[in-house]
Amino acid sequence: MEIGLDMWKPEDNDYFLDLGAKWTKTPVTCPAGDTDNGDVALVKAAANAGLSVIVDLRPSQEVHHRLLGLVAARDTEATDECIRHMSEEAADVVRVADGAAVAYEFWGEFDCPYVGGFYKTDAVYVRYLPRIYEAIKSVDPNAEVWNGGYGVNLQPEFMHAIAEHAAECFDRANWHHYNITHYWPMGPDGEPAFDTPLEECVQYTADKYRHMFTATRERMASFGAEQPYVSSEWGMPTVMDEAVEGLKAYGLHNFVFQDGIYGLGDTEAAAYLDAWLAVFEEQGFTHLIYHRLRDNEAKGMDHDGTFWGVYCGLLYANYTPKAAMYETVKRWIRKGAEQ
Repeated sequence: MEIGLDMWKPEDNDYFLDLGAKWTKTPVTCPAGDTDNGDVALVKAAANAGLSVIVDLRPSQEVHHRLLGLVAARDTEATDECIRHMSEEAADVVRVADGAAVAYEFWGEFDCPYVGGFYKTDAVYVRYLPRIYEAIKSVDPNAEVWNGGYGVNLQPEFMHAIAEHAAECFDRANWHHYNITHYWPMGPDGEPAFDTPLEECVQYTADKYRHMFTATRERMASFGAEQPYVSSEWGMPTVMDEAVEGLKAYGLHNFVFQDGIYGLGDTEAAAYLDAWLAVFEEQGFTHLIYHRLRDNEAKGMDHDGTFWGVYCGLLYANYTPKAAMYETVKRWIRKGAEQ
């Protein structure tokens, strides 16, 4: 299993070299724009730095917003025309990239209400995927097409739908399988059993991942979909050990972000990470892009510093390494390079 980091930037290259990361994912929003600036230029810069680049290909805001309205209005004819426009935009990006990317993920987290806007409407996405697949392959037959990843909190239904309705329109079965709440077994009261020993918690969560991927593989096979698993984005929200221990001293169980999502301390998180990566490798994952190198500063939707997604870095926002997490990922990257 080869492991990379998403969103490479030239100023971060030394960290990529230290970790040994050879893969990255770069977001590109249509239209392609100027080849010397913007999203596609970064794809080419990463490729020139010796990285294998996965493009996270997203439709333009114009197309995205138009689709939202058309789907809601159930205007099939206009939706088909919009999909054609979206496919042309995608093909243009591939043309401008000119072989710099080895794979294109189309619309990561399309099924996430915070990203795609089509929550619980998998049947909509599978109308886009065949057209996008055809458009990308028509320009660069050697590039792989990865479905838009999802699967947060052990929800595999999106993959079931893609396999059922578009089994021949993706080359890798792509996940964004964040686990952000299931760290402890549930007690008899229906609440997490926070006092469970760490080793048992790690095994419990590893088994949950194992069951999901095994069952999904069987479901995919029933539709003739045999594509290998990959993840173009996955990580763990983690905070300083001292932050968690300080909260426990006040009788709290763990660090909690908004919406009741937990943040583990660096050392405990690394124990889960090591076991989970072993399950992913066992289940046949060929590639995984870790999200992300560094925590973000609080801004935008995280203006108050409580959104879990920006705390998945291997470095804190001040570039100090999360020692246990950093070294665990580094070890796994080196292991993948030796295989």
